[in-house]
Amino acid sequence: MAIRDAQGLIRGKMGDIIFKVVNGKQVVYPAPEKVKRSVLTRKSAKMFGVCSTQTSILMGKMRPWTGGKVDSRQAARLRGACLNILRNNEKRGVVAADLDTADMSDLKGFEFNIHSPFTKYFQPEISVVENQDNDVNIKILGYVPAQELEFPKLCGHVDVQILVLHHNFSSNKTLHVLDEHWEVKKSADFEKERQFTFPSMIDSGITLVVVQLLFFKNKSKFGKEYLNDKNCFPAQIVYAR
Repeated sequence: MAIRDAQGLIRGKMGDIIFKVVNGKQVVYPAPEKVKRSVLTRKSAKMFGVCSTQTSILMGKMRPWTGGKVDSRQAARLRGACLNILRNNEKRGVVAADLDTADMSDLKGFEFNIHSPFTKYFQPEISVVENQDNDVNIKILGYVPAQELEFPKLCGHVDVQILVLHHNFSSNKTLHVLDEHWEVKKSADFEKERQFTFPSMIDSGITLVVVQLLFFKNKSKFGKEYLNDKNCFPAQIVYAR
């Protein structure tokens, strides 16, 4: 609403015209057009907000294992990967309002640290398969460590760790389904096949299987001296649903 002051000058808006007083002079200019956000834009913004919140929660649940050893762009990369999953689910006609209900299988292969890709350090075959009894079987075939593992200089030991985490965002409940680790020596003639089974989660939520390598120096009376840092932390999602 425009008003006239004591000097007879008009201030405010009248229809599509805005009146101002600048240095004692009347200034008139057209009002800017209101740009309404489209339904698609609002939907995209909502999806981004939900994805950002849920990936932050997920990383918080993983932090006890990953610590500060991920690369500086890891959070942004995970958020981008999850956002693409939601968009791709939508393109396929799958109703997925958030990560609880989306098909998260495209997260398979996600690296927690791009400076040390997991497959560069660990070549043995890893399979994760659901069976008819709704169980998930993880199998790592046998291998010769010196041939199929890459060790940092002056390091001949590594702890291989498998983590299975299920998180339901609706209830904010987390299940640490599996946490297995074992030592592998570079000097060993052969590392035997390993198998682990866990029940498939039938409720909504995201299930992740993560394998990571924790390199360490020879044991001493002070325990293991782990060598992983932001330049060397091979860890990968090998299964997601």
